[in-house]
Amino acid sequence: MSEPSEQKRRSLPEWMRRRLDDQQRFLVLCILCGFICGLVGVGFHLAIHGLFDMVWDLARSQSFWGFIAIMLGAPTLGGLAVGIVVQKWAPQCAGSGIPQTITIDPNCSIRDAANHLIARSYQQVPVVSQKTPDKMIGLLTLNDISRQQNASDGAI
Repeated sequence: MSEPSEQKRRSLPEWMRRRLDDQQRFLVLCILCGFICGLVGVGFHLAIHGLFDMVWDLARSQSFWGFIAIMLGAPTLGGLAVGIVVQKWAPQCAGSGIPQTITIDPNCSIRDAANHLIARSYQQVPVVSQKTPDKMIGLLTLNDISRQQNASDGAI
């Protein structure tokens, strides 16, 4: 008696394995993930607008100085809250958000350039002029370095 009820209780992964091949399952999961991420993004967007409208309505109902205090205080408190959360639970997220610019000058050896790229997990780095460091004269990629290395290994 328990066998028929067990057959009816097949899980979604089992159903997908029986009916769809690997590519079709992957496509279904990608569509599902995209849909969920889209919903989360829309929810986040609506939450930001709702919070702003709430703060704006509160500020508009105050006097001039109350309005100024709320409009300056709300972002300040929000930044403070984010700073505390980042410091306490996600310290690896701290920073300016903009990585320092790493450049290579033309006299840098191929080995040093490769070490710069690999140490920082970069695929490419700008090459700048020695005379005017703010002028980019080229772009060095890991592919360029491997081609150079393969060419020099073949010449030996």
